[in-house]
Amino acid sequence: LSRPYAARAMEAIGKPFEKAGRFDQQSMVCGQCHVEYYFDGKNKAVKFPWDDGMKVENMEQYYDKIAFSDWTNSLSKTPMLKAQHPEYETWTAGIHGKNNVTCIDCHMPKVQNAEGKLYTDHKIGNPFDNFAQT
Repeated sequence: LSRPYAARAMEAIGKPFEKAGRFDQQSMVCGQCHVEYYFDGKNKAVKFPWDDGMKVENMEQYYDKIAFSDWTNSLSKTPMLKAQHPEYETWTAGIHGKNNVTCIDCHMPKVQNAEGKLYTDHKIGNPFDNFAQT
């Protein structure tokens, strides 16, 4: 993993990257950024709110426990959360994660170049753009 905060978070939930299988490693690479996070403390360190678990209700419980909010509604004065983009958490709990389908399987399909060489397309995008290859 290229993001130290992601490596620390995976280690904290008992999923160290270097001990994970290929399937989990592929998803962890995407999950470095495609994940719920917030900026903690005075130095604004990136923190994943997984101390109580990775389900939505666990993260909400964690945020409640530390009295965290992203913003306050100007009319109701209610503190609010804004989920960043918790794709890793929802993937983990969802049908794709439970069936060993990684982000890469759909969003980075195998394609063939003009010489016939097969490679992973790094133009990450909509899986329906390359549906036949996914």
